[in-house]
Amino acid sequence: MIAINIASLLSKEGKKVLLLTNTQNNSFSKIKQLVDQKQSDYDHILFFSTNYLNNVDMQRLTATCDGVVLVLQEKVTKKEDMKKVKMLLQKSNTDLIGIIYRKAPKMRLNRFFGKGRKAVES
Repeated sequence: MIAINIASLLSKEGKKVLLLTNTQNNSFSKIKQLVDQKQSDYDHILFFSTNYLNNVDMQRLTATCDGVVLVLQEKVTKKEDMKKVKMLLQKSNTDLIGIIYRKAPKMRLNRFFGKGRKAVES
């Protein structure tokens, strides 16, 4: 799981990390309340969420986050869905920290997300 790998890397740098998974089963207010309680105890709070486009609570939550790392997958993630995600992130003024593009050779994504973004092979 990519979220675990990111949390592990941050931990190895001496950061205190809280990783929240299965957030799609909780409401925005419940997740936000947990974050507010734990925020001072951790350097980073990471969320792993599947199907961002169909998860309104996660869309609301990302608007309160410092940034987002998208995980896209070759032959699974649709071009139109990428455009919708980009629009939602821009609308909420959420910073796109990075993109992880799984099961694909390196490719240019700047048409969708702007110059300076790099795809990562995995």
